[in-house]
Amino acid sequence: MDIQQNLRRIFELYFKNFLVLFISTLLTLILSCLSLGILAGPLLGGLILICLKLLRGEETDFKEIFGHFDQFLPTLIITILSGLVSFLISIIGAIPIVGWVFSLAVSPALFLVSLMAIAFVVDENLNLREAINKSVKSFLTDPPMVWIYSLILGILSSLGAFLFIVPVVLTAPLGVIGAALAYQVLSLREPGTLKLEKKVIQIGLAILGSLLVLGIIFRFTLGLRPSFLGRSAFYRPKQNFSEKLAGKFLSSMTGEKVEIGRDGSSMTVSGVTFGEKLPKDYPRDITLYPKAEIQAYLGASNGDNSSATFSTKDQSKLVAEFYQRELENKGWSVETSNLGGITLIFFEKEDGRSGSVSITSTEDETTFIIALKKE
Repeated sequence: MDIQQNLRRIFELYFKNFLVLFISTLLTLILSCLSLGILAGPLLGGLILICLKLLRGEETDFKEIFGHFDQFLPTLIITILSGLVSFLISIIGAIPIVGWVFSLAVSPALFLVSLMAIAFVVDENLNLREAINKSVKSFLTDPPMVWIYSLILGILSSLGAFLFIVPVVLTAPLGVIGAALAYQVLSLREPGTLKLEKKVIQIGLAILGSLLVLGIIFRFTLGLRPSFLGRSAFYRPKQNFSEKLAGKFLSSMTGEKVEIGRDGSSMTVSGVTFGEKLPKDYPRDITLYPKAEIQAYLGASNGDNSSATFSTKDQSKLVAEFYQRELENKGWSVETSNLGGITLIFFEKEDGRSGSVSITSTEDETTFIIALKKE
């Protein structure tokens, strides 16, 4: 695999078709979040097919992302399996040095194999087992070079999330284009194989099990559990050395003042806070639902131009009624709309502030996002 040539093609295709890729990626991210990841599989499949059509010189547009819901189940299962494996990797990643090396070795491969498996489903109409099997064998055609390529793709696609300089929606298409290109190239090769003796497999599984146990121990020893559900298991009252060091490192990388929260669950970059806790100056006239847990926060330290995501076990109807009542009691002008399974509550005040509460639910959980804006 010619990595340099592939990277050149990725950037050429991205800049030449920026608008369609940006809109398609933005819609995929928004709808995946609003559906709690349920629609991520078919939407991502459509995004990959857009990239494939552009690589082949065919005409396409953002509507392509809605054209593969006939492959809903296999693409959903692939995204679930990928998320589960990522969760297990994050547990092992808590082990100093060994866990970090393991995560570095496995995560890039998982990224590329998952995307190529979805590509095999939507492009060749393969079933779940065939798609995963063919994706793994495609990766094995040249493991070292393909791994390096997948590592570069992972870095490129997540630059926005790591550096907080540009939105991740601007860098995510690079990874998808790269995966589509890898699928196009590797699927034409003779499938690779990896033959392991039964004894080797048993030893590997034993080592993997031991790493998982150690990872769990290290997670709880450090006072944290994996952020699979977006929450920390324990609170650490003091900022530790690694958090201070991370803040200084990111400050030197970005040229901006970066602070890591005392519990490790938040980061502030030039006054913009990212994390799993609300800032202490969050507006008092926005009442928080008493039985909800914060999942993520992004915005200014005083709540202006921010987005906060919460979850609760209560029904969405109770959450909607609560915010309709409490917002009106706090002097907000409120308007409510229902779009299928999504409830939208819009509110504003004469001081130039406005916002919305978007509420979605599954059988056992309700998720709602409070967005605030100040003119």
